[in-house]
Amino acid sequence: MESALCCPVCGRPLTFTEKTASCENGHGYDRAKSGYINLLLSQRSGERVHGDDIGMVRARKRFLDGGWYLPLAGKVTELLPGGLPSGLPLLDAGCGEGWYTEKLRLASGRETYGIDVSKEAVNLASKRDKGSLYAVASVFSLPFASGSVGIVTNLFAPLAAAEYLRVLAPGGYLLKVMPDKRHLYELKTAIYDSVYETETDETVPAGFSLITKERLSFRVSLPDHETVADLFSMTPYAHNTTSADLKKLDALGGIETECAFVLMLMKKDGA
Repeated sequence: MESALCCPVCGRPLTFTEKTASCENGHGYDRAKSGYINLLLSQRSGERVHGDDIGMVRARKRFLDGGWYLPLAGKVTELLPGGLPSGLPLLDAGCGEGWYTEKLRLASGRETYGIDVSKEAVNLASKRDKGSLYAVASVFSLPFASGSVGIVTNLFAPLAAAEYLRVLAPGGYLLKVMPDKRHLYELKTAIYDSVYETETDETVPAGFSLITKERLSFRVSLPDHETVADLFSMTPYAHNTTSADLKKLDALGGIETECAFVLMLMKKDGA
């Protein structure tokens, strides 16, 4: 089966069997037991690609599987455009463990790919969603030919705008989702002495035109410490919180907090 994925060495299309993928130039890649393929080329000595570790990935999976972000998933699928370039696939760039990817595939009815730099996340995604094809790769070096994708979704992942512009076909779409200013404000207030609103970058990247921008806000009442800790592990704050503030997190039971998001649907300029 030939896929939209390309060989990271020579750029030729990859053909898949049950256990391998290879290109016409003889470059081959083994598929993991769960079905994904690792297309992240070996790094230079001393250089390391940072992806979410297994603890963070499992925390996010537990939280999302709890249904707390279903209103967001509903809004994301609602914004999927109808008039995509004919026959071209959907790419979820920075797909994590595939919770959104599977919903995007079912809502769009399109061939769907998930890309993430975290091998642990992609492994869980492949176990969850057998209808999409997953690969370990960087969003800044996507293993897709130029103009081969109909829509790129970018949910809380780094915005590799130039690379998205490259892989999108003329008339293709980019759907970006990010936290809004008041996202998790009450949770932050319970942990930190000084609390600031989240910074948002609502700039439309060069080469794209904004089709629509929407804001979504809803409240969740998290019942216990475990659920609160899982949510916290999904945030950037998990990487740079002091031990004193982590003690406040450890002491938290349930909490009610606002969840707030910005959704931007953009179209690639041109035909």
